[in-house]
Amino acid sequence: MFSNAEESSRTQITDKIAPKMVSAFILKLSNFISVMLFVETIDKVTLEQRGDDHLIMEVQNLAGWRSDFGFELSRNHDKLLIYSRLDAINKKMQDVQLLLFGRGLKLEWEAEQRIIYPKNQPRKSSIEVSDEGDVFFVSLLDDQSVRSLLNGIKNSYHLIAATEKGTIVNSYPLSLPELYIRGIQIEPGENHNLIIAGFYSPTHYRGLIDGAFYFELDNRTGEFVDMKIFEYKPQLLQQAVSGLSKRAPDEMYDFTIRQLRRRNNGDFILIAENQFNQNYDAYQNIIATCFAPGGVYKWTRVVKKRQNVEPQFYFNHSSYYLHAPMHSDNIYFVFNERDKNEFRSPDDRLKPFNPNDPANLKVVSIGPQGDKSSAYIYRKESNKMKTPIPLIGYDKLNNEMVIPASRLKKYEYINFTFNE
Repeated sequence: MFSNAEESSRTQITDKIAPKMVSAFILKLSNFISVMLFVETIDKVTLEQRGDDHLIMEVQNLAGWRSDFGFELSRNHDKLLIYSRLDAINKKMQDVQLLLFGRGLKLEWEAEQRIIYPKNQPRKSSIEVSDEGDVFFVSLLDDQSVRSLLNGIKNSYHLIAATEKGTIVNSYPLSLPELYIRGIQIEPGENHNLIIAGFYSPTHYRGLIDGAFYFELDNRTGEFVDMKIFEYKPQLLQQAVSGLSKRAPDEMYDFTIRQLRRRNNGDFILIAENQFNQNYDAYQNIIATCFAPGGVYKWTRVVKKRQNVEPQFYFNHSSYYLHAPMHSDNIYFVFNERDKNEFRSPDDRLKPFNPNDPANLKVVSIGPQGDKSSAYIYRKESNKMKTPIPLIGYDKLNNEMVIPASRLKKYEYINFTFNE
């Protein structure tokens, strides 16, 4: 199923939108009285920089506030969104500038919008752009408070949908009556709709979750449809957090929603990671839940991994990278594994992976019916070899992915091929 990795001695790779997929770009920031965003292309074959810097966006600083820049690619890399957000006048207002590019970095449309939030500005946001050119922002506004214990709104999110080339911008409040939204992610669907999914719980208590929710935004009517709530079985949650830990499962809950991904068959897979940060009895296991269109629940699977995270002393080689090409129904989780776990029984206690351990890179595949398989695709057999860092990567839209690796504090890249 998986082929051996090919190592690359290149020290840079940033794959983005480009004609015939033969060039790429690098974003650079510069700021004094304003914040400027530059673009420089690189050749995707030689990975050489072209030295063709040009200004792509400039935003004036306002009364001590700096603009927040970001960029997002659509799943098929047909669209690139570059945006800036600047707090304006007060904390309830924000000036948002959107630039949408097509292939060859051709500007297709741009829009500016002043957004007035019902209360304070967002604390954190998830941003997606569809291959049709729709832009969506979902932001956490209010978290749990003492007042929420007395009413039906536990916490609230705010959704912004920019459609029709940015000429129509609508906003929507998001909440679950009587329930606390533990985490949320969005993914563009078909016909300009938006899929929204996440975890819920009845209270704010630590990372406690009860199950998952799913619904869709119908852009034609501006209504939320197909609202579904699914409660996880206690045995599943115990498996997801403990891994035979000696501690009580409810002491180990600390789930973070990572991704929501649409598959080639139309299904959506919600992915979260348990991130209880301690150096003993800690399992950074993954929960993957699959919904068919309309929110029909299909299955949930747990991917077990045990990793120590000490970024203050070491490079962070923990967590995982998700490879989910749009042409496939499968998803792949890539993460570093302790070599002593390879031949252990599924019922045995996992040995922890530490940053200075030999890094055997493991991939776990989950098929459309929830079937799992695994293999090792890279083995660090000597100290001279690079240590993979499966935290970020690039999906080449075929059966290949690229992730960084480090050796002696120098970053290089490894290319992997998946034989489906």
